[in-house]
Amino acid sequence: MRKFLLFLISLPLTACITRPIDHSPALSPLEHIEPKLGGGDINIPKHWWRQLGDPQLELLVNEALKHSPNMALAKLRVEAAQQQVNAELATMGPKITGNAQLNEQRLSKNYIYLPNMPATTSYGLAGASLNWSLDIWDKQKKTLEAIKQDVKSQDYDLEFTKLWLAFTVVQAYIDYDIAFQHNQIASEGLATQKQLSFIAKERFKAGLVDHNLVDQLQIELEKAIMAELKTEQIIKMQQHQLAALVNQGPSWGEALEAPQIHDELRPLPELIPASLIARRSDLQALLTQINGAKLRVDVAKLSYLPDVNLQSLIGFQAFNLGHLLESNSRQFSLGPVLSLPIFDSGAIASSISSRQIERNQLIYSYQNTLLSILKESANGILAVNTSAQNLTQASQAECQAASLYAVTQQKRLAGLVDDTTLLQAQLQYLMNKQQLLDAQDQHMHDYVSLLMSLGGPIETEVTH
Repeated sequence: MRKFLLFLISLPLTACITRPIDHSPALSPLEHIEPKLGGGDINIPKHWWRQLGDPQLELLVNEALKHSPNMALAKLRVEAAQQQVNAELATMGPKITGNAQLNEQRLSKNYIYLPNMPATTSYGLAGASLNWSLDIWDKQKKTLEAIKQDVKSQDYDLEFTKLWLAFTVVQAYIDYDIAFQHNQIASEGLATQKQLSFIAKERFKAGLVDHNLVDQLQIELEKAIMAELKTEQIIKMQQHQLAALVNQGPSWGEALEAPQIHDELRPLPELIPASLIARRSDLQALLTQINGAKLRVDVAKLSYLPDVNLQSLIGFQAFNLGHLLESNSRQFSLGPVLSLPIFDSGAIASSISSRQIERNQLIYSYQNTLLSILKESANGILAVNTSAQNLTQASQAECQAASLYAVTQQKRLAGLVDDTTLLQAQLQYLMNKQQLLDAQDQHMHDYVSLLMSLGGPIETEVTH
């Protein structure tokens, strides 16, 4: 009832204050933007990278989450937002201020001057004042709720930083694993080329082949040497990259052991699971920012209504310091103070419009981010399924090459072919292994990139 009476009193007094028109864009639900979404509940394991089965990767991810400057910055942003909550809580309580003033002054005899009063006198003041906002319209409470939304947003940002950092380490570790396998194939190829070059030189000495074949095999040998050196360089570079991700120097990374990744990638749904998209922490952060912006619009609109504060003063005041602490020098006051805008030259309307623009910008940013994530996820599932088909083809080709190589080995044991034919069959087999490794690399990268766009791994079967 008291709020209603204050509102009726303030309404005619603020009639000349301009009020902006609110044009808020609609926040479209996910299913309206993309109706073809999969259903089902998805579980996000806390340590999802353990499915790769490599203890060294577990160590790297934990070190990155513990020592990365990006994590430190994200945590500081959460702490800063929490301190804003504490600061706003402090404004909601009563404030007591102590004050004292002592001075010596000479009064003008040509101004207000009492008879028999000395021209030079001293003045003293000592007391305490209280100011307490009654927050009739819950303006401070809404401001506090808006700041709490900022804290939630920073918490989501911290979770997204953890997710991004873990995925970055996993991607780099996959590259590290692939580099090691490339190096193994390059070493086998180099050994084979050395044998072929040696056989050709021996046959040239015997007059069985011409010099062109020797030169050609020497060129292939040089290429094999360069290929092995290149793979060794890539291994070092990946080690340095992993060291940087865990905030360590390059020499720390060079001490890393060979990776031992053991995992079969899980099948993916053809439709994007809606819960995977909705759970992304960056989207949740934007939603909390929108909620906070809406509350700030409401707070700005409350500026049209009167503020009511409770103020009091108690203390001593006197001319002549010798009388300052006497009972007759005591003073006190207590009562409400009401302030109401009557004409503000459009300041409140501008503040409201500014808050509305901030809210609308966040809504449009959310919509753009959501559309981008939907596109990335759809393209990601397409890329994973395509690379899975390529991986199947490469695996079949590698099996065929392995069978042909095994047959050639049997023929060599039976004396049906010579060493050169066997070594050439081995090179063909290594080439197919290389193609299979490239297909595995592409599939792993597509899979992990998709998990990043979905905000985490898929742990349960999704129904459509």
